[in-house]
Amino acid sequence: ETRSKQIQVLVSEVKKINRVRNSVSKALLTSFEHQSGFSDMFRHEKYNYFTAASVYAIFLDQLEIPYEIQEVPTSISLLAYPDDEQITIEIDGPGSQFFAFAHDTRSSFVEFLRELNVVDNATFSATSSHELFEHYYFADYGLTIREMIGMLYLNSAIDYLNRSEPANAYKQFEKAFILYPSSKTLYLLLAHLNSFLIAMDYHNPRDLGYLIKASRLIGFGMDRERIAAYLQNIIQKVLIKEQNLKGMQYIYDYMQEYLADEALKKEFSFLFYYETGRFYFNDEQYWKALISFETAYSLKPDDANNQDLLTRALSGYLINANPGMVLEKINLYDTAYLGIVDNEIYLTIKQHVCLEFFGEAFQLQDAKNGEHYMAIFEEMVDQHPDITIEYLNVGRSYSSAAIYYYRQGRVQKSR
Repeated sequence: ETRSKQIQVLVSEVKKINRVRNSVSKALLTSFEHQSGFSDMFRHEKYNYFTAASVYAIFLDQLEIPYEIQEVPTSISLLAYPDDEQITIEIDGPGSQFFAFAHDTRSSFVEFLRELNVVDNATFSATSSHELFEHYYFADYGLTIREMIGMLYLNSAIDYLNRSEPANAYKQFEKAFILYPSSKTLYLLLAHLNSFLIAMDYHNPRDLGYLIKASRLIGFGMDRERIAAYLQNIIQKVLIKEQNLKGMQYIYDYMQEYLADEALKKEFSFLFYYETGRFYFNDEQYWKALISFETAYSLKPDDANNQDLLTRALSGYLINANPGMVLEKINLYDTAYLGIVDNEIYLTIKQHVCLEFFGEAFQLQDAKNGEHYMAIFEEMVDQHPDITIEYLNVGRSYSSAAIYYYRQGRVQKSR
């Protein structure tokens, strides 16, 4: 009796499923077309595996019938009551693979899986690329309606590629990955993103947008180091090779606003300010060079090349600046730029400026500053005897001090 009831239930459910299938098929599924969209079912009665499976799923949801959507290399089907009766709803179609995949495509996809650690080395070595491709590219587990919509976008992307519209295809690949974040959609998304990055025009904001998109995929198959290399190439071409500072500034501002990775933004900022500093340094605009090198220092205090050029730019700035302005920089560097305070060039500059400044201070009757910087100068001479001293300037500054003390009646001090 129990067995008989089970059979009756099964027959009843099969009839219910058949009614759903017949109703949907007659109303909406008249003509199969791989590249048809969801709206084509209602306007032209054209369907494909994805749109048909989606509409079946909607009906089954309304009837509160549990189901799974299954994808195999040649078709898509639904399995109603997957935990007990397991009634299959086949979708009429050509029964051939959706798309023809070249051997290189299969191999590239499988290699991609290994790089993501989806496939371990032992499995990779023991299994053919054809088998691995069939296993991982097609989802034989239960797909959700959300994932089916992702498959619709994936299908649409392929359609755009066939029509030579790669930009529109990429937009659809993005939607497919958001709705169906699988190895398959990620692989196709990255493969086509890569084609845009290789052909990128650095002066085109749209092309730079693909680099920004790539920064959002770090951790999803995109390497931070690879994006950093592209950013470095931008600086190399636009700023160094083309000498286009204005264009480089625009690119920098644009990328800093939209790059999604903070580590990348910091690295790009350092490279930008370091190379901008070199640009100004080579053009003998030492004040501007200092500002750029200072910013670069704040990002990477331990970078030896930047430290060296910072001190050399300070030396160049000293040529035309008065000692008081240079001294302001030295006072700043002594407290906030500790990475350069033992640099030989920096020490030479500091000693020179202190020597010049204390002489000027005594000439201006400013004994407090004169004595303060004289003491610093003399301490540096004791601590760093190898630093070259400009004896002509030594004589001039000490003469200024002697004259000041003599006029103050401090004859003994003037000696």
